[in-house]
Amino acid sequence: MKNNLKRSLFISAAALGFFAVTGISNGQTVSAKTYAKVKSNQTLSMNPSDRNVNFTGSSALYTKASTLKGAKLVASASQLSSFANSNSSDHNVRAYRIAKTNRGSIYYKVVTFNGLYRGWIYGGKSNADFGGGLKGYNTLTPAALTTDQKNGIFKIANPGNANDGKTVTYKEPSWTQYKVGRQILDSSAYAGKTFTIDQAANRTREGDLWVHITATDSGNSAANGWILYSGLTAVSSPSSSSSSSSSTTPTTTAPTNPADKILRITFVDPNGNTIKSINYTNNSAVGGNTLGTANGSIWTLNASDVTSIQDQAAKALAGTGYTLANNTLTDDQKTSLAQAKFGSTVQLKTVAGNSSSTATKQASSVIVPSAVNQSTTYNWWDILHLFQINDSSVNAMTAFSDQYDNTKVDFPNVWNQDQWIPTPSDQKYSAQDLANMKPDDQAYKNIIASFSGVAFNLDANSLNLAFRQAVAGKYIAPSNFSISGNQGATFTNGDALSAVYANNALLTLKSPMYPQFVQKNGKWTIEWDQVSYTAQSAGNGTYGNPVQVMYSYNLAVK
Repeated sequence: MKNNLKRSLFISAAALGFFAVTGISNGQTVSAKTYAKVKSNQTLSMNPSDRNVNFTGSSALYTKASTLKGAKLVASASQLSSFANSNSSDHNVRAYRIAKTNRGSIYYKVVTFNGLYRGWIYGGKSNADFGGGLKGYNTLTPAALTTDQKNGIFKIANPGNANDGKTVTYKEPSWTQYKVGRQILDSSAYAGKTFTIDQAANRTREGDLWVHITATDSGNSAANGWILYSGLTAVSSPSSSSSSSSSTTPTTTAPTNPADKILRITFVDPNGNTIKSINYTNNSAVGGNTLGTANGSIWTLNASDVTSIQDQAAKALAGTGYTLANNTLTDDQKTSLAQAKFGSTVQLKTVAGNSSSTATKQASSVIVPSAVNQSTTYNWWDILHLFQINDSSVNAMTAFSDQYDNTKVDFPNVWNQDQWIPTPSDQKYSAQDLANMKPDDQAYKNIIASFSGVAFNLDANSLNLAFRQAVAGKYIAPSNFSISGNQGATFTNGDALSAVYANNALLTLKSPMYPQFVQKNGKWTIEWDQVSYTAQSAGNGTYGNPVQVMYSYNLAVK
């Protein structure tokens, strides 16, 4: 489902006094002090596996639908984006409720499989399929059985009670279905018992191979379930299960098929889609043996295999737009490869690169800020007017790189030891000028003395206002003044504002420093301050193009 909403800028109550979000039929959105209302809220009736979803990273997670009064942020869009690309299945997500607001928006209630994050997320405008901040997700990818797997007899390599995926069996591969756990809690009673393999699948996030085993003796069927293929050991034949020597000292059947000496490595994108595959082997390959070696629970991949696989991966993935992370195998990938057996298949996750237009590339939308003085009062038509014709009351903001403002402010007269003297036009003072002065400098002493002169004393209020007005609209730009997403993908104003809210450096901007003359304990001194700009609304657009963000500020005396 695609989100084709055509909304533009909106203004919140904090920005303009009394407006919150509301829609306008001509595509403009302005603020009003109203909130959305829930029209329906019900349990999703789909099959559980069909309710497995993944975050798209375009919307944030809230305690309730984000447009409802009192909604609080649970996780930002950028956080959810990192979960979406996680290599751990405990970051899988299950949707279980659906709600619709009076504005026609769909929201889903979701929970991560690890139970750490639960809340409501925008799901688009149609309930025909997941959309907005969610998309359907297959947590498991079926795999074809090799000849050895179909015909072989296996036993659990290290029976016990460890919940590590390869010691006990599971009702489903671990973390691939919500709240579906172990088949047995301890496999010690099944030491030496034999099993056949009837299914195989790779977990989408990890890419590791799981198989479903069935006991050759129906008396052991309680242990039937899923287990990591690396947790099994092959024995010679079905008849060997009755031999005590073969059950305690298993051997591996020597393969006669050359393909059994090949480990097929499949490279998949972050969503589990196959990109390329290679057939890997080495001089010591034996069908059914692992590529690496184990020392206790630590698996090691030979350095020559690491180098060879990385080189072959780079060649296979050239031009696809995907690469291994930093073009090297991660520690987890090395472990998976070390545990993989010749004659089987293993999946490796890739990341989006920059070598192909077909790859999912990240693009930044540079923020173009504007500001409105919060102390100014507008009516509804005034606000709409501001956005439609760029009224001068909405200020284009100017990036400033220095700590102190450099605008010269006129000091009408200053006290020079024993007389009042006019301030020459070329001796107007800026914030930077004042910051460079030391208390012992004569110019600084003259200015301070001017506030307490017998006559013609300086008007501190007027000067303070002049310095505040001089910095209005100026801001010190953050190092990365942008939001980012998939190149060419569209975002709504709500998505843009969520991204801004998730980054404090974008949420609140600061002006250059400016001086304020204050009297404390009978003495005049300079205090330094900054104007704060708070993001209130944003425009919709396309990642890679600039995005408009409206900030509010207040020049009132603090």
